[in-house]
Amino acid sequence: MVLAELTEGDTAPVTFKQFRDADGAAVITNTITSVQFSLKNQSGGATPVSLVACVVTSAATEGLVCQWLPGVSDLNVAGTYDAELVVTFTSGKVKRFPAAAGGFVVVVRAKVA
Repeated sequence: MVLAELTEGDTAPVTFKQFRDADGAAVITNTITSVQFSLKNQSGGATPVSLVACVVTSAATEGLVCQWLPGVSDLNVAGTYDAELVVTFTSGKVKRFPAAAGGFVVVVRAKVA
């Protein structure tokens, strides 16, 4: 599933929402302590983003919504990337979204001059 299509050099926030537990219930914001984001190039090479903190934008009793704020050098190479969000709950347990590699894909298009 393609999560996002971006262009080299993009720095606008990318929003993530609709986190669900194993029973299909929404993950509520006040049940988590942090969300981190990673991108790994599917063709190998460098991992441009590794466990960078996301900004939680939802209210405490709402379903979790967060944003990744790309840095100026995060999206410098066009390609196809596997994306992963790591959610740490107040209980100390950790859940990765998606649960399997290839579930979230980010396509970074070459910048047209």
